[in-house]
Amino acid sequence: YDTLNIVAYQDGKEGCEIKPLSSDIFAEDKELDTLYQITEDRLVEITIASGNKGVCVFDRGYDKRELFSFLNQNSMNYIIRSVGARGLITGGIEQPFLEVAKSVKLGQEYKLKKDGQSLRCGIKRVSIRLNPHPVKHPETVDTWLVVARYSTSKTEKGGFLYLFCDFPGQPDLSSQEIVTKALKMYRMRWKIEEVHRHLKQSYGWEKIQLTSYMRLQNMNQVFLLTMCYLYSLKR
Repeated sequence: YDTLNIVAYQDGKEGCEIKPLSSDIFAEDKELDTLYQITEDRLVEITIASGNKGVCVFDRGYDKRELFSFLNQNSMNYIIRSVGARGLITGGIEQPFLEVAKSVKLGQEYKLKKDGQSLRCGIKRVSIRLNPHPVKHPETVDTWLVVARYSTSKTEKGGFLYLFCDFPGQPDLSSQEIVTKALKMYRMRWKIEEVHRHLKQSYGWEKIQLTSYMRLQNMNQVFLLTMCYLYSLKR
């Protein structure tokens, strides 16, 4: 089974708060919809309930043309980690991803909590082709490409981080504010990863066996609700 958990993360004066929004277990032989369709349905429900507030953060598995189109149509704020493989359109010409990424000047600095570590950052407005194959006049969606490189000093440089993002709910953000917001919020995602690692290592999440698919689905939802409640008590 694939597990689709959507969790809200929010900073506060007393620490971070983690709220479960939805939890689904997906089995291809038992579901009529695909995992991606279920994701879209959940995002629509969350958008309506929240008044389209907040920012949706996705890992590399969601770097898909369909998702960019969906988010753009619904005017949703988003951050998606790029796989660094697709072509990007700049100046009306589609170019390989790395060529466009290399053209981004890393003139900004985002300091990390670890001593001496930071990210050298830059940003560029690009377009993504929505058509699955190159065509003369493709349908496109505009987005920001944030390029960041880890650095420990002026001479030592580490790997790259690529993010696509757009914040239509905050149209007045400067390019520097967009970079800062994208990096800060993407790093928040690791708090949710820590929760899932805790579930797996301390409670044997992946070892639980039930004889009914519906029982497994219900158990999974109650498990996530319970753990997020326990985290709220600790906070």
